[in-house]
Amino acid sequence: MSGGTAFPLSQLVYLATFTATAQYKVVPNMPFSTLNTNPDYITINEITGGFGLGGTTTSYSKHFFGFTSINGYQVNKNFIFGADTSVKLNIL
Repeated sequence: MSGGTAFPLSQLVYLATFTATAQYKVVPNMPFSTLNTNPDYITINEITGGFGLGGTTTSYSKHFFGFTSINGYQVNKNFIFGADTSVKLNIL
């Protein structure tokens, strides 16, 4: 057995465990909601990052890091419109 198969298998086990334990059962009399249901200005910020899985021969394909900010208006609990700005850095 080559050493190359241990990394993807361990990642698969990690992701399966994370997915199985991240499930949250919603109580029927208290539905799950992460956003305010009132119309208002919103901002959603997120940090992203990752590493190259496929062809990583080019210098910018090994790792990346980024920040995204979404600004908009929430019309109701089901509809939001807005625009985002983001910065992405490719790390060698």
